[in-house]
Amino acid sequence: MKTLIVEDETEMAKTLETSLEQSGYRVETAADFRTALDKIISFQYDCILLDIGSYKIYDEI
Repeated sequence: MKTLIVEDETEMAKTLETSLEQSGYRVETAADFRTALDKIISFQYDCILLDIGSYKIYDEI
């Protein structure tokens, strides 16, 4: 399962990425909404984990 993590806090993103990879998931990360959109346009993910509390997401819409 291909998963995208959208998280602006580097340590949290790395923790989630490591945990999911150890469980057998293929994981990519994006630190901001614009990068996430670029990745979503170029690849179909099975799951997207989105930090909806991130101010950066709202500033970029």
